Amino acid sequence: MENIHEPARDIPVAIETDVLVVGSGPAGVSAAISAARAGAKTLLVEQFGDVGGVSTVGLMSHWTGQSKGGIYEEILDRSADADKKAVEDQPFLRVAINPEKLKTTYLEMLAESDVQLRLYSFAVGAIVENGVIQGVIAESKSGREALLAKCVIDASGDGDIAAKAGVPFTMGRE
Repeated sequence: MENIHEPARDIPVAIETDVLVVGSGPAGVSAAISAARAGAKTLLVEQFGDVGGVSTVGLMSHWTGQSKGGIYEEILDRSADADKKAVEDQPFLRVAINPEKLKTTYLEMLAESDVQLRLYSFAVGAIVENGVIQGVIAESKSGREALLAKCVIDASGDGDIAAKAGVPFTMGRE
């Protein structure tokens, strides 16, 4: 048997929002918080049961890179696993990641910003009309649902929604 035919079906629209962010890693959390703080009704969709992506579920040990400012600094300050005096004496403590504390920090910041959160919801398809992404099809224990938005941000880590929408991509590196 080479293929199974899946019959066509109507998919209920579960949510209509201003901004839909797919993926709750550091980029997705930051995008959702930024959108909500700017006044947009925002939904963050995550396939796993926790927020944070590689920074929490992936047990990343510390922040790397040269980023400064904005929400990144707020995340560092709020999730530091030490008091301010200890961080002044040992700056590494500010960039070291305690995954459970970081998850809590993300959840607090999302709640404070009124971001709606859907965990255990896997974005499996893009809804595209006239070359514009209008939303995603998500699968969860509730079944298949359409999540519509004025703006969709693909923070899935691998660009899954962009790829499903037909955006050109290259697999791997040259």
